[in-house]
Amino acid sequence: MSDLRPVLIAGQGLAGTAVAWRLWERQVPFLIVDPQAEQTSSKVAAGLVTPITGMRLNLSWRMPTLAPEAVRFYESIEGRLGRKFYHATPHVRLFKNDRELKIWETRATAPELQPWLDAAPPSPLVDEASFHGELGGFQQRDSGWLDTASYLEASRTFFAAEQRVQAGEVNDQDLAVTAEELTWQGVGFSHVVFCRGWQESGPSRFFPWLEFDAARGVIVTLRTDVVEHRILNRGAWMLRRRMAPGGRGPRTSLISTVPSRTRWLTCGASWKAC
Repeated sequence: MSDLRPVLIAGQGLAGTAVAWRLWERQVPFLIVDPQAEQTSSKVAAGLVTPITGMRLNLSWRMPTLAPEAVRFYESIEGRLGRKFYHATPHVRLFKNDRELKIWETRATAPELQPWLDAAPPSPLVDEASFHGELGGFQQRDSGWLDTASYLEASRTFFAAEQRVQAGEVNDQDLAVTAEELTWQGVGFSHVVFCRGWQESGPSRFFPWLEFDAARGVIVTLRTDVVEHRILNRGAWMLRRRMAPGGRGPRTSLISTVPSRTRWLTCGASWKAC
């Protein structure tokens, strides 16, 4: 390792962990300071990689550049830790109303979307006894999901063994900043990288000009006999995940990111979003 002053990383969610891995690859010393809360936005995130998304069915920002880079990044971590975190999975978007169907009619032939569309999806697209598929939809390729909780835990364990992790919080008022150095709890650092997520939306000593509102979602875990291995979206995300060995209940579950007002109805052994 070099004898540079370490970089201080405030927070070990998805952003802080990515920063840590890139610094580790470049042999730049660092220290992660994280409260290590049991539940955080990153730990409960569905981890979806969705090429075509949003109400207007647009291609995600810089998808042709960022998607392959993300896959290479996570595969490199998998090889280093000997565990699987990123799962390439087809993604089905079902139209929930006539408005979405009409938008798709104008977007379906857009040149930038063609590389991300499955040219030969199954017919019917979904089992309509289990899902609302009467308006149709489309299937995306090069989509997938990241097992965020396992990825973060394994990364923390690795960095802890390297003595790069400390439990705690980096508060703005605890940082002493001069033109020559940055210190926290009496230790000198070259930089501080804030990866505190939604907490940055509050009063900030360093970023008073940064204004944003944190989006709120709900993660619902369901147990069902429906067999569907793809990611589904019809106003809510549905993702089948295998439960940990030895866990209670069935070996599979459905995790859905749903708006707070979305209701779920059970129809026999099937689930339908209303």
